[in-house]
Amino acid sequence: MVLAALFGLIAVPLHARFLNSSWSRIPHNEPAAAARERVRATRRSPEFLGLQALMVLLCLGLYTVTLNVIPLLIEKGADYATAALGLALVGAGQVGGRLLFGSLPTGTRLAVITGTGATAVLMLAAVPGPAPVLIAAGVLAGAVRGCQTLLQATIVGDQWGSRDLGALQGVFAAPLTATTAIAPAAGPLLAAWLGTYTAMAYAMAAAAGTAAIVAAARFTTRPQHSL
Repeated sequence: MVLAALFGLIAVPLHARFLNSSWSRIPHNEPAAAARERVRATRRSPEFLGLQALMVLLCLGLYTVTLNVIPLLIEKGADYATAALGLALVGAGQVGGRLLFGSLPTGTRLAVITGTGATAVLMLAAVPGPAPVLIAAGVLAGAVRGCQTLLQATIVGDQWGSRDLGALQGVFAAPLTATTAIAPAAGPLLAAWLGTYTAMAYAMAAAAGTAAIVAAARFTTRPQHSL
């Protein structure tokens, strides 16, 4: 509990420093029906749905592998203590990723984060060892997870402005939250189905890689709003 409180005290100023400081101004005296129609049109648009889908794939790949990194590392020859250390350092990587997030230009964030995430997950799948190399790949995946958390919090505002941010962000985040919740169980289920945790990691690398390809081909984080 003490550690959680300390991390909370650290996280608040970090978020205040590195989250975007300004978006669009909110218009006043707009009819409620017009606002509802605009939100409905945005959340049903191909851009919104496509961005949401690729973020779900990235989230699935990152969380399923990193939250099951202990059995993955043990399968690759690490002892339990070393594998547990690897999981701990994934968490440390998240902090580093959040610190680095603000240095990424807005227009490159999506491509850089998805591409790096896919690479990190593929390394965890493909590299047989030694353990320090696998742990380094886990730290990189953790850093991408930290960036992904802040990307999820900012990308809707970057793309569509702050005018309907509450409504759009709630819809956008719902499947990502569900994916994060099922990831710890999805890893063992996939490993049992595919035969090994390494095979599970390859499947999750394919999911993250698909997100990276779609991001590079179709999306930028250039603001689309005019206010």
